[in-house]
Amino acid sequence: MGQRGNYILKSSDSTKIYYTHWRANKIACDLLLGSQTFISFIKEFDLHDELLDEPWIEGAVYVDLENKEILFWEMELLPNYSVRETYMKELKNIWKGWNVEYAEKAMYDIETKLNIAYSDRQEVELSQIELDQIKDDKPEEYTSCQVLLKTKKEFGIINHYKGNEEQIAQLGNC
Repeated sequence: MGQRGNYILKSSDSTKIYYTHWRANKIACDLLLGSQTFISFIKEFDLHDELLDEPWIEGAVYVDLENKEILFWEMELLPNYSVRETYMKELKNIWKGWNVEYAEKAMYDIETKLNIAYSDRQEVELSQIELDQIKDDKPEEYTSCQVLLKTKKEFGIINHYKGNEEQIAQLGNC
């Protein structure tokens, strides 16, 4: 049992992997601490040589200190698309000056930033078709929708969403 995750700090001279056994389900909360407190906080965790493998990893944060980039994913709070959208707006206000993104494809997005073949060494057995679908997923090709708010006399567009079918179906779950 646990909530295993990795926090990855990349600087100009090194990339360090920090391990947490109990905080992957708190990544969304931890990021709300802001850049200075968050970075100091994750340096308290144990350093590891390798990223956790599937299916043990339950969340990860990639922090590029030099380029001021954050890329993260977690399984607890943000799989619900409408919650994630609101959360990301607030998070970007807290991390002003940083590029903050949610890793839609989890470790497959983070491996690109790290320039490693994380997915090639995983023990989870996916068919080649499933693996290709994950790697080739393109958010710009997602279904999109408009949410309308209708009263007795008028209606208007309240927001425009992009997402896969499951994410759009979850819009009413906020």
